[in-house]
Amino acid sequence: MHRTVAGLAPAAPGYRKQHIAPRPLRSLQHAGTSHETPYGLASVAWKRSGERILVEAVVPPGTTAVVSLPDGSEEFEVGSGRYAWDVPDVASAAAHGAVSLDSPLSAIMDDPGAYAAVWQAIDAHDPAAAAQFRKDTVWYRQTSLNQGLIFTPAPIKREIGSALSALSGTRTDVPSLAPREH
Repeated sequence: MHRTVAGLAPAAPGYRKQHIAPRPLRSLQHAGTSHETPYGLASVAWKRSGERILVEAVVPPGTTAVVSLPDGSEEFEVGSGRYAWDVPDVASAAAHGAVSLDSPLSAIMDDPGAYAAVWQAIDAHDPAAAAQFRKDTVWYRQTSLNQGLIFTPAPIKREIGSALSALSGTRTDVPSLAPREH
């Protein structure tokens, strides 16, 4: 929660550089965290306001922060000071979208039904693998579910694809995930 949902983590030893990257979950309206660094208090907080996310951060004197806002914009660096950003709530915009094996892990994890469909499909075959998926899967926009399931057997991936397709209310043929002959 501290590093991912609220979005405060060290980017250099002793928090001389912070990483500010809040990742709002659709099920939460706000989150915040702070950490007393050797340079002073570092903090990040976000809250929903309609279709917007308001992010506030404090970067202690003598430090910098790499910022990755929840709207998916490019990372940028800031110096010490107080900051406020107002960005679109992309989670609410994508809330009713279709999900598939090609969806980003962030979209799967932000959708409680999709997330449950994935781990339950894995659990039906391998409870230990399902527990591992729930423990180790990280919220990333740049990584698809299919990439995150790289070591998952093809039949289980097909079941996951079917479950997500049914959940999304769409009918798409799930391609074979077996290696192609050249």
